[in-house]
Amino acid sequence: KHLIREQCYKALRMTFVYHDIGGPLSPHFLIFINPKAGQGKSLSIFQEQVQPMLELANVTFNVIVTERKDHARDIIKTYDLSSITGIVMASGDGLLYEVINGLMSRSDWETAIKTPVGMLPTGTGNSLCASLLYERSEEYSARNAAFHIIRGGIQPLSTCTVHTISDTVYMSILFSWGFTADVDIESEKLRFIGDSRFVVGALKCIVQRKLYKGKLHYLPFVDEETEERQTDSKSGSENVTSDTGNESISVNQPHTSVGATES
Repeated sequence: KHLIREQCYKALRMTFVYHDIGGPLSPHFLIFINPKAGQGKSLSIFQEQVQPMLELANVTFNVIVTERKDHARDIIKTYDLSSITGIVMASGDGLLYEVINGLMSRSDWETAIKTPVGMLPTGTGNSLCASLLYERSEEYSARNAAFHIIRGGIQPLSTCTVHTISDTVYMSILFSWGFTADVDIESEKLRFIGDSRFVVGALKCIVQRKLYKGKLHYLPFVDEETEERQTDSKSGSENVTSDTGNESISVNQPHTSVGATES
């Protein structure tokens, strides 16, 4: 316990101060916990593994246990972000989707989307958290994620805008359509079996042999350095183009990015 205390204090002294978003000088987090994530152990993992570390490091926090779909999104839409250092989620990747869309739904979204977010891996799918821990050569665990959240380093994360016929949504991890999306949706009712739900869901979709029809419109990739060399070698200001006969894709990447804490 003494060693953990020393590590947390050391991390606290290195905590990033978020002056650009008007946050407090001492760490204060808004923490969302999804009690149904994974096998339903998010709350116990937080209380037994993460909360003691935060308290040892003198980090203050407000905990909100989500009660329904889009609960976190609705709260973020009107929350006073200037009162917190960042947003932390004890869940899978799904809660991150809610938080990002809540930030982008605000009138001050250009500032709000810069709010740092941290992930505590308690869900079935935790790809973002696993990637960040791997990048830091850390073992995949809630404790290691909590330590990096306390430390407060920032890893920029780009967001992507997806336009559909009826809605516009924002994401930062994965966009899927067809078979992959069906597997994710079909496996929701199998959460009680843990990670195996994706395998069972995939087998079910394979047996059903569903067909997916769609059209893909895309922009051709143009290497900027090659384009500049080709343009310089020509007389005048002729642009290098590629005729593919395709329309532009309806998925674009904005210039804003969400700050993701090392988690």
